[in-house]
Amino acid sequence: MKLINKKVLLALGFLGFGAPALGYTWTFTNVTNKVLLVQVILAGWYNVDSHLGVYFNVVKPGENSDFSWGFGNPRVGHCLSSIRIAELNKDIMGEAMYKKLLVDDRSVYADFSEGGGQKRLLRHPLREVDVVFLQDKLWGMFDARAQKAAAELTGVVAGTIGEAAKLAMAAGATAMTAGAAAPALGAVGAAGAAGAAGTAAAGTTAAAATTAAAGTTAAAGATGIGAMATKGVSAVVKAGTSGAGSMLDFGPMFKALGGIAQPFMELMRRSKCTGRHFDIVEQDSGLTLVTKEK
Repeated sequence: MKLINKKVLLALGFLGFGAPALGYTWTFTNVTNKVLLVQVILAGWYNVDSHLGVYFNVVKPGENSDFSWGFGNPRVGHCLSSIRIAELNKDIMGEAMYKKLLVDDRSVYADFSEGGGQKRLLRHPLREVDVVFLQDKLWGMFDARAQKAAAELTGVVAGTIGEAAKLAMAAGATAMTAGAAAPALGAVGAAGAAGAAGTAAAGTTAAAATTAAAGTTAAAGATGIGAMATKGVSAVVKAGTSGAGSMLDFGPMFKALGGIAQPFMELMRRSKCTGRHFDIVEQDSGLTLVTKEK
């Protein structure tokens, strides 16, 4: 009996030795054409003076990044306090440090000297961004296409003709159709994407090519899988205004999916102590985190 009790207690101990002990992991996919600086702040670990508990990763277009700490690390088990994002700024970092960050040279993050890497990273206009929560099938459909778009964006260089072509191809990769009723309309979006890529590669602006890449938009007021079953839905490329560069706009997809951008604090209210994957995308209102409803 004593042996059984010991085994039961041991099993219960391992059950309690779960996520808090093994740590949480927050992963990000950059589905934009911008090099992004992602800052994660841990609750109960942050020191405003030393910036202890503040961690940075640079995520290039189409690439993934994660924040995680192995077993035994003192950071393990700390919940999330904040996620802040900004476009990595070459003028702030300086040419040399900027290039180091692009090859993930961690020495930049560890340089706490005056004018060093850590101080320059903190000078960026880092902000908490809105979050879109998508449930089960909708999240699966969205994320699958976001990953395809990310693959098209890998290696994109901002402000080049190649960027326009990659944006057009990424828009085509996000085309969403569901069910037997969609193929004809889906083909329109696919054909548009191919035409857009060719036009963009020839040196024209992405804006002219993108309407075709977008395919057919969802009917007004229609949301969810039903809308996608009869209409082709995709992100669209928007040409920059007021000097800003072009962007891959996911706003039309959110509208079709019924996804509503909510303040970052909603994430804290729901699950600050839960590991998550986020797709980082853009829409008219700026950068947005998209994640699965849990």
